[in-house]
Amino acid sequence: MTLYDRLSHGIGLAYDMCKLFIIILLLMFHTDISSAEKDNDEFLISYFENEQVPLLINLIKKSYQDIGIEPSFRSVPVMRGLNMVSNGYADADVVRVLATVSKLSNVIFVPTILVEVDVLLLCNKGVPECSPKVLEDQEELVGLYLYDLNSIMAKYNVNYTARFIKTQDATKLLNLMQRERLNYGLHTVIKDTLPPTISDNYNHVRVLQIKTVHVLNKKHQNIIEELDKAIASNLKLLKTP
Repeated sequence: MTLYDRLSHGIGLAYDMCKLFIIILLLMFHTDISSAEKDNDEFLISYFENEQVPLLINLIKKSYQDIGIEPSFRSVPVMRGLNMVSNGYADADVVRVLATVSKLSNVIFVPTILVEVDVLLLCNKGVPECSPKVLEDQEELVGLYLYDLNSIMAKYNVNYTARFIKTQDATKLLNLMQRERLNYGLHTVIKDTLPPTISDNYNHVRVLQIKTVHVLNKKHQNIIEELDKAIASNLKLLKTP
């Protein structure tokens, strides 16, 4: 084989490998998008993992059933849920912080406040400091899964300067803290409640109280009034430990 033939063969192999790489990337992209898509006749509601969210799922499911809609639910990372609603991959999301939803295009919310939420600073036992001062220390690393912390700080007139690392949900945050990859984390619980998984394993201090709402894609504007009445009626069914 001549030098020209060898070079031609090598270029051909490289070209084939590039094509294969592009095909793999396209398949991965298609798979990721497809996983977010829903059936045309499905009313899909996204939610993020938090041990108290099932209480709200039950309330939201009952409210939709009361207005003649049978919804389905899908767990997604907290940062993805609102984007899915905005882009129409999900019809609604179970619960979101009111201060973070107003900027999003195509997203509307039910006026009735779903629950008030305590934002807790969790601290691994044994750390020397467990107070709001941690959030003002630029050297401290704090985990959180809140969507758009900047909007929350602006709404409640606080300025946290710690280094924040985002996790996809509460489960991932607590896992990182249990493994001592993080010593601090911002966690949310329904107002004036404290699940044993928190009280038994972490020191904590409440740093904020915030309001939450149920959100939908704006194409469902026509059901907001009816759904609002159903949610308001069913709030009395919300039982917290």
